[in-house]
Amino acid sequence: MKELLLALPAISAQQGEEASYGMLDAKLREMASRRKEPGSEEDKEAMKLFQEDLLPLIHQSTFCKYVYDKPRGYAGDYKTQEMIWFAHKDGGEHRYLGETPLGKILSAHTFCMENSRANIARIVYLKKQIRKSGNRIASIGCGSCIELWGLGRKFMRTRDIFLLDMDEEALAAAKSKITGTGKLVFMNQNILKFIAINREKHLLGERDLIYVIGMMDYFTVKSAKKILAALWESVAPGGTLLFTNAHPANPTRLWMEYGGEWFLCYKEEREMREMVADLDGVAEVSHHLDKFNVYHYMEVKKA
Repeated sequence: MKELLLALPAISAQQGEEASYGMLDAKLREMASRRKEPGSEEDKEAMKLFQEDLLPLIHQSTFCKYVYDKPRGYAGDYKTQEMIWFAHKDGGEHRYLGETPLGKILSAHTFCMENSRANIARIVYLKKQIRKSGNRIASIGCGSCIELWGLGRKFMRTRDIFLLDMDEEALAAAKSKITGTGKLVFMNQNILKFIAINREKHLLGERDLIYVIGMMDYFTVKSAKKILAALWESVAPGGTLLFTNAHPANPTRLWMEYGGEWFLCYKEEREMREMVADLDGVAEVSHHLDKFNVYHYMEVKKA
């Protein structure tokens, strides 16, 4: 792997980025096929050797180093999501984040991996769901709310939107980007504290759409079930609770974990269904796995 990483800039220059990405992708898939059970002692030893040999190279990528350093406490923070979004939307310097040729091409290749592309697809999907939803919307663990950017004043001015995140800076970023809403509430709070407060004070009111995107990746099934049950109380009749969670077959998992120490609470479909099995008044439950094999999507509609 080390020889390949060192050669990537030259391969890209001579044969094109598609060729160099294909070589990196093939190598990572081959390594993933030989990987021991994630989290096992053998896997931990393999990760240690990988990092000792390769992290100085991987960290020439500004994006990869940011994920590894976790300056906001966890890997998938709002800045991570924005870097992925701008790399795909604007390209150019946003795609080539690094101070060296290797760093630049590693960022570009990481933005091409399934996990990054699945994040973009998730934003596009959310925009569609928001457009067809009723006016009362809540995003839990909202980050900077990329899915609400650019929806237009005419659309937004009739919306009643509630945004919750534990990161005050993420909320400030959202506030700077979202304009024209009829009612917009920002709340800086930990989700577990919030559900206790909401149960007493009913801060959410009733919502036509409550979505939780990314946050469940950091909770066990037991904790996620508790959070979703509490949020379900605020879903209006006919409304929807929408959430996603990473699937263990994520093709980018080895690169994320070995290169970025980006660990998630991956869940199988049966666990996704278990998380909503005890909700009352359910009219319909729909589930699908995205085409990248990265994210489960779960939509629960209230009667």
